[in-house]
Amino acid sequence: MPGSFATSFDRIHLRWNPFGELDPEERSALACVELGDHGDFLRGPRRVLQLVADHGRGKSTLLLALHRREFGAVPYTQLHAGDPRPEVGAHPVDFVDSIENLGFWGRRRMYQRAQSLACTTHRDLSREMRWAGLSVRTIRVGIESRGDLERIVHGRIQYARTGTGEPPALPPSRLAELYAEHRDDVRTIEHQLYLDYQRLKETHG
Repeated sequence: MPGSFATSFDRIHLRWNPFGELDPEERSALACVELGDHGDFLRGPRRVLQLVADHGRGKSTLLLALHRREFGAVPYTQLHAGDPRPEVGAHPVDFVDSIENLGFWGRRRMYQRAQSLACTTHRDLSREMRWAGLSVRTIRVGIESRGDLERIVHGRIQYARTGTGEPPALPPSRLAELYAEHRDDVRTIEHQLYLDYQRLKETHG
């Protein structure tokens, strides 16, 4: 958004607020995640990788990274409440974000038709997946330390920098405070940092 130099992020050597919304490609590229052998696991027959966590813990980011980096040729479906059941089974792996937004019978039909499936969910669905004859791998998603948070924050700031100077760094005490209060709720932490950087561009210097 255009603005005067005094109220733009240029004055603190950033192109934009580092903690604004990212598009899927950016989220995948910047994701601080370990994919391990999840891709190899999904290439086996009748397998499901479910990423389980509450809102804002990074499960969609991990699913996007796995999709973009290893399975970019297959569809990726983001489900919302009330959406129809997506068609699956035409590809070796199907990616479905927020699978719990389908009812039980919709999920059951999906399990029956999928060759293999990678999905996110707020609750563990492994029992119904196994009943459908799938081999299940469950990953509980979330950052595990303040160091993980620091790597995420550093990556976002470096991505947004202009290259004309060094952006102001957050004091370690601020990250420690946010981590102590919100733990692995990365979405809430990023929202708080977004507000911090909005204030910083107005007051820095």
